Amino acid sequence: MVVINPDFNFSDVQDYSPAGLDIRITTAYVISTGVVIVKVTARGSGAGVTGLVIADFEILSSNAPPTVAVSALDDDGLGQYTLTIQSEAAPFASGEYAIIQPSDEDATPTYLTYLGHSLKVQA
Repeated sequence: MVVINPDFNFSDVQDYSPAGLDIRITTAYVISTGVVIVKVTARGSGAGVTGLVIADFEILSSNAPPTVAVSALDDDGLGQYTLTIQSEAAPFASGEYAIIQPSDEDATPTYLTYLGHSLKVQA
C-alpha cells in the first residue's frame, strides 16, 4: 500500500479545470442604462467563450427590489458580453447590486458543460 500526501490543496489546482469559466468586469455598471460589459474566458486556456445567452447568466442574489434580471445581451464574438441588468425593468440605483454567475448547458439540456465563479455587479 502506498499513501501519497500531496503538498497542494484543491484550491491550488481549481483554476486548471477545463470546464471552468472566468468572468470579470471590463466596463463598470452604468446607472443611466443598466449596462455592464463583462469578459468570459475558459479557465485554463484563457480563450474567450462565445455563444452564451441571457439564460446562461444567473442572478444568484441581489439587494435591489425583486425581479432582478439580465434583460438584454450582446455577444461580440470574442468572449465579451454587454449585459443589461435591471431591477423591475429599471437600472439599479446607486449602491444596488446583483451577484451573477455564468454557465453553459449542453444542447439537450441535461448537464452543465461550463460553470463560472460568481461576480458582484454594483451600481
